[in-house]
Amino acid sequence: MPPIKEKTSKNTNKKNNNAKFEEIQKKNQEILKERFGKRISESSDDEDGNKVEKSKIESLFKNYQGNESDVARIQQYFDGENLDCLICIRSVKANDKIWNCGTCYLSFHLLCIQRWANDSMNLKRLWHDNQPVGYYDNQGTYIKKKELKLFWDCPNCRTEYKEDEIPRHYFCYCQKEIDPPNQEWLIPHSCGMVCQKPLPDLCSHKCTILCHPGKCPSCPQTIQVSCKCKKSPLKTIRCSQQFWTCSEKCDKKLSCGIHKCEGICHEECPPCKEKSIKRCFCGQKTKEIKCEQEAWSCDKICKKPLSCGNHFCEKKCHGNECGQCPFGFERSCFCGKQIFEVLNCNEQQLDSCGDTCLKQLPCGHQCFSRCHKGECDPCMEHIEKKCRCGSMSKVFTCSKELLCETKCNRQKACKKHSCKARCCVDCLPCNLVCGKMLTCGKHKCEALCHSGNCYPCNEKQKISCRCGSTSIFIRCGKASKHKTPKCKELCKISSKCHHEPLPHHCHIGNCPGCKQICNEPLSCEHKCLYECHDYVKIIVKDKNFVPAGPWDVQEQRIEYKKLPHAPCKTQVEVTCLGGHETVMLNCSNARVSSCGRICGRMLSCGNHKCQKACHEVSDLNNELRDENCEDCELPCMKERPKGCTHQCSRSCHDSTKPCKKCVVQIKSKCFCGLTEVYYRCCDVYKRDIDDATRQNLLEKYRCCGARCIKLYPCGHQCTMNCHYGECQGAENCKKKVKLLCSCKNRRVEFSCDKIRAENITFANCNEDCDEKKRLLDEEKQKKLEKQRAIEEEKNRRELEEYEKKIGPKKYKERKQRVVEEKKSNFKMIIGISTAIILIIAILLYFMLYKI
Repeated sequence: MPPIKEKTSKNTNKKNNNAKFEEIQKKNQEILKERFGKRISESSDDEDGNKVEKSKIESLFKNYQGNESDVARIQQYFDGENLDCLICIRSVKANDKIWNCGTCYLSFHLLCIQRWANDSMNLKRLWHDNQPVGYYDNQGTYIKKKELKLFWDCPNCRTEYKEDEIPRHYFCYCQKEIDPPNQEWLIPHSCGMVCQKPLPDLCSHKCTILCHPGKCPSCPQTIQVSCKCKKSPLKTIRCSQQFWTCSEKCDKKLSCGIHKCEGICHEECPPCKEKSIKRCFCGQKTKEIKCEQEAWSCDKICKKPLSCGNHFCEKKCHGNECGQCPFGFERSCFCGKQIFEVLNCNEQQLDSCGDTCLKQLPCGHQCFSRCHKGECDPCMEHIEKKCRCGSMSKVFTCSKELLCETKCNRQKACKKHSCKARCCVDCLPCNLVCGKMLTCGKHKCEALCHSGNCYPCNEKQKISCRCGSTSIFIRCGKASKHKTPKCKELCKISSKCHHEPLPHHCHIGNCPGCKQICNEPLSCEHKCLYECHDYVKIIVKDKNFVPAGPWDVQEQRIEYKKLPHAPCKTQVEVTCLGGHETVMLNCSNARVSSCGRICGRMLSCGNHKCQKACHEVSDLNNELRDENCEDCELPCMKERPKGCTHQCSRSCHDSTKPCKKCVVQIKSKCFCGLTEVYYRCCDVYKRDIDDATRQNLLEKYRCCGARCIKLYPCGHQCTMNCHYGECQGAENCKKKVKLLCSCKNRRVEFSCDKIRAENITFANCNEDCDEKKRLLDEEKQKKLEKQRAIEEEKNRRELEEYEKKIGPKKYKERKQRVVEEKKSNFKMIIGISTAIILIIAILLYFMLYKI
């Protein structure tokens, strides 16, 4: 028992989970339907979209002032999503090439209608080719096959078109422009020009609106015309309504000449429906009949004498002449074998010759009855016949059709049901109703069972605006894709805030939020300057929600609440604590605070200002030190003598008290950079001395007295003692310099000033230099020859070693063999054995060598 309880508990848990999952799935589907099943009209509130549609409508009906019902009928073609091609059952888009039927004005894809027309005509040709060339009727006459008349029809209204009327190009609605471009400000598939088609009304005017889909509207021109009965005076009326009627009776005599027309004003009077007494055709009887009937027949034999004077007319009471006597012509027997001459109508003859008929029956056999009047009897000859489907053969009566009991198991054209007919040749179309649910989801397909997709629903659905004053009819199932009709009436929903609602047109969904300023008084005595927040949409979520699985979605609850007032944003002047700046702040943030700048009030030392951040002071207009300002703790910042870089050793003091002398020891190198010197800052950088005196003091303390170690541009050492600035006397340097000749074999001494004056770079070569060059060249040549001889000797030795390793090809002379006669078999056996041993040895040698 315990394990059974566990199983039942598990099953119950599974059922609960499945039920919970299905509930959540249904909720999610409802949410999706609410979100994505909304009409596109909600997005049509965009101002740009309204402007585009309004401009299209205004430009289309700019020159038309006629019947509004015709205008509404054309407006339904504006939305391309509502048009479906009945051939491919897909929507006709603005960029597609189309063809419009001239009768029902329905649009199809150009490629679809071309394929439709070609396929329908090919099927008719195929059917016509499969028909027999001709056949014999019951009377034995040969009837030829009818000529083929090719045509194709519209898939919607079945209007017939000729073969040469297959559309080849994509035209606009008015047939003026080929391949009209899709422009944003025009109706799709329109050229934008005036239509100018002849109007359907019985007038000579043309359509004055722009190129448009559908039937042209009724003529809006005004003319002067009388009523249909021509009794009323002329009246100014629109051309489309020119055939108008007055309220008077016609009073015209009818065709009978007795009664008058009692109908209201009309053009042609109807036939008289009153009754009167009239005689029959033969004039023997009278009867009360309708006046529209001229005469009647009493069904009696005429019995008027014929032209021959011997016989009487045997026809029933008639109105035409009796004709000639039928017995005065050339006659034959019924089978046509015997022909009699023209006899007197009084003479009688036998119409049957008594011979066998022998007329050819439709099956090809002959009639074996006696010559008889009328049609021949069916052929009763027995022949071997096959049944209609060809599954069996039997001797059977020729005139009767042989049917077997075999049932057809082939599928019909619908590809759903089997034929089940007895002895079937060509399966008949399925006669069951399709019954599939159409794409609209409301109606079922009422056509016969078929293959492929069902045609769109032909029912009409009414779509109305919110207030119901404006409505249109569209195809069933297109409500979700169709925009709701635009209503020009004002919205009648009352406002949900303290303002009066702004006037706006009728719409779908909630009214737009109030955009007016709140203007309610706040606690700071200002008014609220934000948008109205009395009725605001808020999405409420449960913070404690924990999903049970990935299918569990948190429900969002939408509420409309009144939100509290936002902080006041009225601008108010506020000055900082130190009085540095005055700014404009929102009333809610208007608090006196520090601006963050430095205070800047002069301290008691008279040299520095307060460096504290903006702080509270007693007098905002006073620029001197306040009680809350800091004390000066900075060092003395007075200007030092020129060249002194050290600060005053005293703290910040009054400007009347002088600073102490700078006794800082300065360590620097002498001018020549050889030794280091020390001097006090105040000995050189003093107040109230000029630059020349300060430079002389600097030269005095920085000069070491030794010889300058700097070099002249020529490379020789300066002859002066340690000095300031550049070395002098470089142009008077006369030290000896040794220069080499171009071959670097001769060295000559020159003075430094002579080298600079004459710009000497090399000494001149002499005869000794040329001799040395010659000797050097000879030595080089000898070295090259010696090196070449060494290389040749080396190559020769390498060649000899290579030849020793490989060796030259040896040619052996062939020995002449002398064939001697075999003296004994013993020698022959010895020779053969030695040859075999040699061959085996050679083979072993090659095998070992290869291994």
